[in-house]
Amino acid sequence: MSNRIRAYFTKQIAPDVAKLPDSIEWMPAGKHVICCSRNGEPAEIEVQVDESIVAVLNEQLQAARALADSGKASRPYIDFDHASGEAAAIPREFFWQDGIRLRVEWTTAGAAAVSGRVYSYFSPEFFTDKARNVTAIPSVGPIGSLVNTPAFQAIERIAASLTAQNNMIEIAKALGLPETATEAEILAKIAELLGTASTVAAATAEASTLKAALAEKEAAMMALIRASAKAEVERHAASAEIPDAIRPILVDSIVKNAEEGRKILAAFKPAPKAPGKPPFKAEHNNPPLFGMARALAAAKK
Repeated sequence: MSNRIRAYFTKQIAPDVAKLPDSIEWMPAGKHVICCSRNGEPAEIEVQVDESIVAVLNEQLQAARALADSGKASRPYIDFDHASGEAAAIPREFFWQDGIRLRVEWTTAGAAAVSGRVYSYFSPEFFTDKARNVTAIPSVGPIGSLVNTPAFQAIERIAASLTAQNNMIEIAKALGLPETATEAEILAKIAELLGTASTVAAATAEASTLKAALAEKEAAMMALIRASAKAEVERHAASAEIPDAIRPILVDSIVKNAEEGRKILAAFKPAPKAPGKPPFKAEHNNPPLFGMARALAAAKK
């Protein structure tokens, strides 16, 4: 039979890289206890992350990129599952924004994995000193990976930043702006629609204040959720043997996914109680006496 037709596309539709987040959280700020691989062996370590190391990391990254551009070394990249395989993204620049962030350029494979939510998190590769302060990135090979179980449980979910960026794109389109419009351009357009050019500064300030208030409310709500989770872990720890270093991880797990986190917490069973003597129970062989009978009994003693 001739003219056989199969109804399918012969060309894959590539994801729109422009709609992906242009940066990811490389490492969250603060002190964290992480489960990781150290020198090829499983380990649990405490890592301190602050803004002081960002300039050093970016200098190392730019030096590695320069060597790659000159053909003297392979380029730094981000892979999948720490397997040193295909590239998910090309790192461009380190900067600080409530944690160490990394500006990236997505590859086709990375864009598909993120936009399709095949991978939702990032996990870095780095070196530390004896005090567990971050000191450097690898000079050759990947400086981190797309994963689904990150070492830093508090790290930002890539899908969350993607959703936020998509929301900004939709707002820009509704205002008649290009999809690549910046936040400042969007605020300025809103101010323009609300009044004359002289009101732009006031409207921008008002919008910024509203944004800050919403962020503060969200932070307060997250603090309440974390406090509740911490109290729950401490209550369970009162009767179960839970190491101190594990408790923050359990709190993070409950905050991230309450159902799954509580399953992990429930796995820590209460310590068995040592057998003891039954409580003393006074025995009363004689009924109590009252009135004249009590006085007569007292006289007989």
